[in-house]
Amino acid sequence: MKVKKDVLVDFLKKATMTGVSALTEGIIDFAKAGIIISSQSASNNVLVNAILKAKAIEDYKPIGQIGINNLQDVSKLLSGFTGDFIKFEIKLNQLIFKSAHRRVKITLMDKDAVQKPTLYPESLDDRMEINISMDLIKGFFKNMNIVNTAEFSFELKGRDLLFNTKGFNEVTEKVSVDSKKGDVKLRLNRSFIDAVENLNDDVLMEMKTDYPISVTSKTEEVLVRILVAPIVDEASLLDGAEAEKTDEAKS
Repeated sequence: MKVKKDVLVDFLKKATMTGVSALTEGIIDFAKAGIIISSQSASNNVLVNAILKAKAIEDYKPIGQIGINNLQDVSKLLSGFTGDFIKFEIKLNQLIFKSAHRRVKITLMDKDAVQKPTLYPESLDDRMEINISMDLIKGFFKNMNIVNTAEFSFELKGRDLLFNTKGFNEVTEKVSVDSKKGDVKLRLNRSFIDAVENLNDDVLMEMKTDYPISVTSKTEEVLVRILVAPIVDEASLLDGAEAEKTDEAKS
């Protein structure tokens, strides 16, 4: 099998995240549709489903699942390859990558010994959708370092998206987005930044107050979907439970 180096490295970086949420061991599925990585962060508040499409890989073979000990190390090793293409194959218990000047052998794990991630939801109902540039989102993140905080909020008011972060100082930025009018508010933390930091270009965000936020990045070769749980106040959870009881009583 053979694939463009930049495409493969980009796929692995997007799928494995950064920081405290960075994926270590995981399962890679050589499925009919392409190479799939489905994993969740150690804190269980980030879920990732990424696919490198079969059409992007020459002589692709759907050989099933393998276990990898450290996906981050694989990504770093492949970044150091020279040339435009990388060839790879599985022999016995090793995944072998090679180019004209380098060969890397990754010893595989027993896939049954690797923790299976939660399945990614098939549908996300009743969420507000917005398309937004990752450059804009990363610009927001810089403010968090300046005010020295790990938490921030996204708030959708009508067609305005507001980013707010508080520390010793406070910063609020507003940008107009192309979406249906609606009100959504989410509190998020560093896990969201770790999850999306390696994404680029435009992404689709799907949001609903106090529900996990979905971020989708799509190119011709790669599809990445990321689901991040928000910070939810106990009072909000109680209000939601009371609302459910009221709805049940009415029915």
